[in-house]
Amino acid sequence: MKNKKSKKLKQIELSIKMLKCLSDRKKVSVIENLIDHCYDEECLDLLNKNLLKLSFLNSKSFYEDMEMLSKANNIKCGLTIIGDKNFMDSPYHREDLKLISESKVGGWSLSKVAKNQDSICSPYHRADMELISKTNRHKEYLSDLATNKVSLNDKYHLENMQILSQSINGFEHLTDKYLFEIMTNSKFVEGKNYRKEIEALQMADNRLTAKALHYYIVNPTNKFYDDEDFKLGYVGVGCNSPMNTMLMLSLNINDKILVAGSNDPEYVNNLKKINNVDKKIVLYYTSLLMNPYFIKSPYKDFDLNFLQNIIDEDIFSDVYALMSSKASLNSTNHKKEVFLVSKTTDKRKRRWIVGRLRFDDFIGPYDNDDIREYDMEYISKLNFDSVDFNTVSRISYYMANPVGIADPKHKEKLDSILRGEVVKDLYAGTEELYDSIYKEESVGKQLKEKQKSRVLRPSENKKY
Repeated sequence: MKNKKSKKLKQIELSIKMLKCLSDRKKVSVIENLIDHCYDEECLDLLNKNLLKLSFLNSKSFYEDMEMLSKANNIKCGLTIIGDKNFMDSPYHREDLKLISESKVGGWSLSKVAKNQDSICSPYHRADMELISKTNRHKEYLSDLATNKVSLNDKYHLENMQILSQSINGFEHLTDKYLFEIMTNSKFVEGKNYRKEIEALQMADNRLTAKALHYYIVNPTNKFYDDEDFKLGYVGVGCNSPMNTMLMLSLNINDKILVAGSNDPEYVNNLKKINNVDKKIVLYYTSLLMNPYFIKSPYKDFDLNFLQNIIDEDIFSDVYALMSSKASLNSTNHKKEVFLVSKTTDKRKRRWIVGRLRFDDFIGPYDNDDIREYDMEYISKLNFDSVDFNTVSRISYYMANPVGIADPKHKEKLDSILRGEVVKDLYAGTEELYDSIYKEESVGKQLKEKQKSRVLRPSENKKY
């Protein structure tokens, strides 16, 4: 026997226990011989814990089981379940132990299924054990599915087991964990689009598309803002910008308000669309499809097609933010705004336009879409090289102030500000404006004062 010194105490303990429990010296000899097949402390612990159970010592299959264990490729897998009541009473006891003993890589998964009462009582036990013994990949998902009550009551159980056992498109199946979640959740198993969802995930040919489909189907609590790819900056049009930057440009895209794709009448068709979108933008694309304002938007198809044709990353970011804005989606000028933002090459102007439009989500949209359109065009035509920062700040404030928006001489006063003239009531409505903003945001008084001093009293000397 190997490693005698390290196992001496364990063997003494076993011998004393056997002498106390057994009067059959033949069984004692068989057990002592099996000890020679235990090459580490863990194996001895399992032998000590499970092999000497009366349920096994007195079983009719004792000698046959011991013979298989002595020849097992991984004796610890067999020792894990020997003595377990469910396994000892199982009608599949002999054939299961044979599979476990002969298995080279899946013994632990087989042991889990072999002693599970739900599996033993199901009509799928034998087929599941044979499938697990023959596949070399992701056996933990297979054993978990084979012992899951929801799945064992699903008429597609065997088909699902086959799906999880297969390699998709010549590479490791990227969607196993997402498929497993759906296959074991009664909400989806009993849903009308269950097989369509499974099929869509099977078709995903990359990790990002699989993740996007998972978000779209399941709508987990933590999605885009907590996504590791975005936090690390691995995803973007150029695969080097975090999505968080884009999401923060839109006040309407956040994990809390996004809804599952099943809320959209075009759900099934959208599953196909997601699979066909370039993986560089698939998560952005999907986040729009989960935006409740976007789902109801008459511009949805236009926006999705437009977004896919943008090559520049910065422009993509700004257009994406605009498309996720409730205010812009509700505007009759939405298409014009999308075109305007996409054609504005100056990044400062683009961000100003998008920032002003998303600000509507706090203070309310323009009552007059003509004024809204005029303001956006006005910004796009400004020559920043000839306008100081203070003037730009005043124009920006006037466009965001409800008093300025409602001013009958709105256009004329914008030109007056640009000429450096003092505009009457420029700061009218300041308190009301900020009270409404910070009341909605629940931001503290200190932040409110900080923001007011920064935005409402710009430097007179700084150049834009």
